[in-house]
Amino acid sequence: MLTLAATPTAAPKAVPVPSSFYASCSNGIVVPDPSSNPGLVSDCAALMHGKDTLRGTARLNWGYDKAIETWDELTVSGAPPRVTVIYISLRLNGSLPSSFGNLSNLQKLDLSNHELSGEIPSSIGNLSNLEILDLFGNQRLSGSIPASLGNLSNLQRLDLRVNEFSGEVPSALGNLSNLRDLLLGSNTLRGSIPHELGKLSNLQELNFRSNGLSGAIPAALGNLSNLQGLSLHHNELSGAIPAALGNLSTYRVFPSSTTN
Repeated sequence: MLTLAATPTAAPKAVPVPSSFYASCSNGIVVPDPSSNPGLVSDCAALMHGKDTLRGTARLNWGYDKAIETWDELTVSGAPPRVTVIYISLRLNGSLPSSFGNLSNLQKLDLSNHELSGEIPSSIGNLSNLEILDLFGNQRLSGSIPASLGNLSNLQRLDLRVNEFSGEVPSALGNLSNLRDLLLGSNTLRGSIPHELGKLSNLQELNFRSNGLSGAIPAALGNLSNLQGLSLHHNELSGAIPAALGNLSTYRVFPSSTTN
C-alpha cells in the first residue's frame, strides 16, 4: 500500500546575529521603549544584518536614525508590533539574507521580479507564521529547494517560478497542509514528482511546467479534490496518465502528452 507520509524536517537553527546589531536597534529611535518590545528589536537586528546582502540599484532607507515603522517596503503590525510583511519593489541584485529566518512573525515575503542570485537559506524554514513566499522571476536563484520549507505550516502560496533551482522536489512539501498554490515551473528540477504531494488537500494550483521531471505522474495527485489548475507539460514524464486524475473534475490545465 502506498504511504503518503512525508518525512519531518528538523527546524534550522536560528541565524546568529552579532550583538552589535541588537545594541544599535535598542537606541530608542528605531523601536520606542525597546525594553518592552524585544521582538521588534530582534526584527530590526535581522533586517539590518541582511540589508547589505540584498543590495540593489536603489538604496533601502533602513537605518538606526528612523523608526522601523517608516522603513521602506515593510509592514509593522500587531500587538506587540512586529514585522509582518516584506514586499520590496526597489530593484535588488544581491541574495536572500539568512538572517530573515529570524523574523518569527513574518507573514509575507515577496521578493519577486528582482535579480537575486544564490540559494534559499534553510533558515527560511523557521518562519512558522509565513503565509506567502514569492520569489518568482528572479531568474538566477539556484541550488536545491530546501527541505526545511516543509516546516512552514501556515504557508498558502509558494512561488519559485522562473529561476534556476535544481535537484529534486522535496517530499517534505507534502507537509504543507494549508498550501493552495505550489508553483515551481520554469526551473531545472529533476527526479520524480513526490507522491507525498497527494496530502495537500487544500491545493488549488500545481505548476511544475518546463523542468526536467521524469517518471510517472503519481496516482496520489488524484486525491487533490480542490485542484483547479495542473500544469506538468514540458517535462520528461512517462507512463500512462493515472486514472485517479479523473476524480479532479475542476482542474483546467493538463498536458496533452506526458512527454515534453
